[in-house]
Amino acid sequence: MRGVQLAVLGGDRREAEAARYLAGRGARVRVWGQPAARLSDGVQAVSRAQEALAGARLIVGPVRGTDGAGRLWSEAGPLELDEMDWASLAAGALFLIGVADTTLRDRVAAQGASLVEYRDRDDFAIWNSVPTAEGAVFMALKELDITLHGSSCLILGLGRTGTTLARLLGAMGARVTVVARRSSHLARAEEMGCRAVPLEGLEEAAAGADVIFNTVPAPVLHAGVLRRVPPRCLIIDLASAPGGTDFACAAALGLRATLAPGLPGIKAPVTAGAVLGRVVEAIWRESEKG
Repeated sequence: MRGVQLAVLGGDRREAEAARYLAGRGARVRVWGQPAARLSDGVQAVSRAQEALAGARLIVGPVRGTDGAGRLWSEAGPLELDEMDWASLAAGALFLIGVADTTLRDRVAAQGASLVEYRDRDDFAIWNSVPTAEGAVFMALKELDITLHGSSCLILGLGRTGTTLARLLGAMGARVTVVARRSSHLARAEEMGCRAVPLEGLEEAAAGADVIFNTVPAPVLHAGVLRRVPPRCLIIDLASAPGGTDFACAAALGLRATLAPGLPGIKAPVTAGAVLGRVVEAIWRESEKG
C-alpha cells in the first residue's frame, strides 16, 4: 500500500491500531476523531474531517458503523460529516465501514465513491472470532466458581464465532453442546466432538448447562427456555445488540445474563486493530485487481 493516501474516521483503539498497521505497510494515513496521543509515529492526527478526506483514495470508517442517522460511531461520541466534508470525498474513492445505514450509503453514492461494509466478510469475522472467543472465556472464568474444564457449556449457533469458541472450550476440557438450526452445522459440531442438538431441543439442553454462550442474533433465549435454565447458570450473549436473550425475564428469574458484543475491541484491541488493517489491505488489493 506504499504511497496510498488513506483516511481513518472515528472508532476506538481498534481503528487507531489499524492506522498504525496501514502506515507500517507504506500508506500515508490521516486520522480524524481519535486522540493524537493514541496514534503511532507515521500517522497524522487532524482536527477536521476535510483534512483527513482531502486526496484520500481509501477511507476507513469504524467497525461499529453509524448511529442510524449517518453519523460515524466514535467512543467519544458520534461524528457527523457536514456538506463541506462530503464535498472533500473524491469520486472514485473507496469508503470502508463495518456496517452502514441508508443515510451513509446515499451520501457515499452521491459523491461517486464506492462503499464496502466489511464486518460480515469471512476473513474479518473469522480472524475476529479468536479475540471474541477468548474474551467470552475470560468473562466466564471471572464469574464462575467452577472450572470450565469438566463444565457443561452450551453454544447457540455454529457460525464463525461459535466454531472458534467450541474448539477453544473443547481444548479446555469442557463438555460442549452445540444447538443449531442447520443440519450442516449439526454435522460439523459432531465432527468436532461436540454434542449436537437441533434448535427444537434447546429447552432440554439448557436445563443442564453451567454456561450458555449465545451467538445467534435472534430471540432464542426467550422465557420458555430461560425457565428451564438452572439458577447457577451463567449466560453470555455475544450476538450484536440487542442480542438473543430476554434480559428482563432473565433478571426476573435471578439469572446472570450479560450482553457482550464487541469483545475484540474491548479485550484485544491491538489484535483486533491488526485484523482490521489486514482486511483493509485485502479489500484494497481486490479493488486494484478490478
